Amino acid sequence: MAFGSGRAGFESGRKKIESRRVELESGRKKIESRRVELESGRKKIESRRVELESGRGKIESCRVELESGHT
Repeated sequence: MAFGSGRAGFESGRKKIESRRVELESGRKKIESRRVELESGRKKIESRRVELESGRGKIESCRVELESGHT
């Protein structure tokens, strides 16, 4: 069975930060954090970071820009 806990917070009304920590029964730990920033309602920056207890780290970054008039 897997154990998971999640937390979401808002800053400045424009930033959304999500952090999630998952512990696997096998002893591996997985830390997943996601950060979403909205600027002027047009830009969306999303970055994800996943860490494994084994020392291997995986960083995923995704940047999405929204043009005015497109949501």
